[in-house]
Amino acid sequence: MDVLRGASFPHLVELGICSVEMEHGAVESLVARSPVLEILNIEGCRRELRLRLVSQSLRCVQICSSVVENITMVKAPCLERLILSDRVGRGAFRVRIVNAPKLHTFGFLEPGQVLEVGKTAIMLGIEASTSTMLTTVKILSLNVRFGVRSDVEMVPTFLRCFPNVERLHIMSKRCDQPIGNHLTRKFWEESGPIENVVSRIHTMCLREFRGDTSEVGFLEFFFGSARSLRSAFILMANPLFTPYSTKEADAKGWYGWGSWDGSAQTQSHGILHSDLLEYVEAKEQSFLEAKGLAAGEREIVSVWLNNSNRPDLIELQEERPILE
Repeated sequence: MDVLRGASFPHLVELGICSVEMEHGAVESLVARSPVLEILNIEGCRRELRLRLVSQSLRCVQICSSVVENITMVKAPCLERLILSDRVGRGAFRVRIVNAPKLHTFGFLEPGQVLEVGKTAIMLGIEASTSTMLTTVKILSLNVRFGVRSDVEMVPTFLRCFPNVERLHIMSKRCDQPIGNHLTRKFWEESGPIENVVSRIHTMCLREFRGDTSEVGFLEFFFGSARSLRSAFILMANPLFTPYSTKEADAKGWYGWGSWDGSAQTQSHGILHSDLLEYVEAKEQSFLEAKGLAAGEREIVSVWLNNSNRPDLIELQEERPILE
């Protein structure tokens, strides 16, 4: 990066930095000297990133497969997308949002990291208030190890920080050794109502589903609470890479049902825990009643699932990126 020291880029709109070892402060310096830069993509950085970004033009920041220590959005009035994925290394890292009034898409947030809104660190059980909320975010993506109790316990707190989320994407991360007791639907009910689940979220995607007790407990709560839900996508983990009992998953039953929007028909099918069907059916019925629609006139309310043995369903996953 020394070759770029002192250079300015007055017309640079998109910057990609891949597998480059950078001194601390190098990225900030490049951004400061790129007055119309809109997209910043960092991939494969193996030296700890400590970013403090100030930019009047940045619209998208994506950091993947990198070692991250902390990221602070000091002043980014045009920032719409902040995407952090496949972080390398262990231990908590800090993401601080000071000034990003147009932030629309945020992920992947995970319980192992520290989220700060302004000067407030979001801790387990913190009361939601104007100082702890990012009200502009509409699309939120979470990484959750459902086999780790402390991870699951943090999810309601995170969700309350984003009261206006409409699309929720959850990646169920592999857990080699479960830590703590599995949390069932009772935990979610006792944690109290979550406003965006009840009245905002219309699309939910859960990836790498294995049928674990905690995953099922979350889905039971979600389908029983989400009044605005229109589409849900439950994508099964590939048993070739993630060990779980395919026989047990198959025993949970294939199902299929169609719905119409007047002329088009959409078929949704897959593997779902049989206990969840009553929540799906109740959700569909309550949606119809709220809309005053007859069965033949209803809008599409679908639950799509994917299994590695069904290539026709895998296409659904490829057509819908995690952060659309």
